[in-house]
Amino acid sequence: MKIKILHWNIWFQEKAENILKVIKKINPDIICCQEVTIGSNFNNKKNVAKFIAKELNYNYNFSNAHKYEFPITPKGESNYGGNAIFSRFPIIKNLNFPIINPEDLPELKYERRTC
Repeated sequence: MKIKILHWNIWFQEKAENILKVIKKINPDIICCQEVTIGSNFNNKKNVAKFIAKELNYNYNFSNAHKYEFPITPKGESNYGGNAIFSRFPIIKNLNFPIINPEDLPELKYERRTC
């Protein structure tokens, strides 16, 4: 059995519809994405991970890394960014955890890492 895997830093400002077009063309079995957003104005406040999973009929897991608020975002807006894994196969178990503990490095408030 061959499995096709796509790993992609999608860039947080890329339109979800454009991402979906590329994924459909490549047709991978498993997709690992960085900089997936939820609530961003760049994607009309969509939950991009949920949108992609639904459109492809894939299972997915989202790991929240960042919460962006003012002054990073326009006043009154907040959104999230992180990693997502999409799979044609069932996701039997998932575990999300920070690589950088936010309490250890408060100066990196908006630049957290997760896996």
